[in-house]
Amino acid sequence: MTACSSDDNKQSSDFEPVAVEEILNGNLSGGDRVGIGQENRVIVTVVDWQELIDQIDYIEGGNESIIRILENVSIDFQQEEVLAVFEEVKTTGGYSIDITNVEEREKEVVVTIERLKKGGDDTVITQPFHIVKIPKINKSVVFVEVD
Repeated sequence: MTACSSDDNKQSSDFEPVAVEEILNGNLSGGDRVGIGQENRVIVTVVDWQELIDQIDYIEGGNESIIRILENVSIDFQQEEVLAVFEEVKTTGGYSIDITNVEEREKEVVVTIERLKKGGDDTVITQPFHIVKIPKINKSVVFVEVD
């Protein structure tokens, strides 16, 4: 018995998965300081990246461990871009916001956001965030939230 394979039966997909490298996933806990706000950002310049680090540094009140990680990340903005998502400020811990998938489509890059941890743990003010880097793709970025 002989088997043949043919590419004629292959189905083309409408998307390509994008390689994602996690920079940091956690919670800001600035107490009295105002959070960043619930938002999604695409960071494509060193200036924008430093602005985000400065905002986080202010909120965290000089939390050196988070800032050290962000300042030591190697990002080549000629070849890469950063995606950052921030959940609203929560009054209890245990929440997360997660970039779970990034796909390149014909006209855009689609970023899937999920909330994998639903929270309700300790009484503490937190703001979940997730920051990743991807290869630079010169297309608009669309964030899609999944429940």
